[in-house]
Amino acid sequence: MNANPSSPQAFSVAPHSERILTLTLRGEWTQADLLELTQDLSKLALRGLKAVVLDLSRVTHLDYRGVPSLVGQADHFRYRGGDIKLVGLSAYLHAILRAVGAQTSFQNYLNLDHARSSFGRPETSTFH
Repeated sequence: MNANPSSPQAFSVAPHSERILTLTLRGEWTQADLLELTQDLSKLALRGLKAVVLDLSRVTHLDYRGVPSLVGQADHFRYRGGDIKLVGLSAYLHAILRAVGAQTSFQNYLNLDHARSSFGRPETSTFH
């Protein structure tokens, strides 16, 4: 992923468990960056991942044109019995989601623990 190439690390990955993946995004995310993120999430979903938490507390901008691909990916996760949940959504980022009609497409949480626990009890899943 090449989100904000001038930044040495635009995101970090922290698996909470075998079944919940937390991605902490940083900086500005372009339409292409968001499309690449959704493609990567799609590959992980095909491998059995069902639960993703996106920490947006360090994101300064989301290109509104890339939001529909993220919404589509969240719908895909829900269709397979999972979800993508958000943490740290600033008023500015919420306004971007609202501008493209995506404000109700995601559950937003104040902190990572609440978002992670919202997925309920762990289930057995295998990643290859």
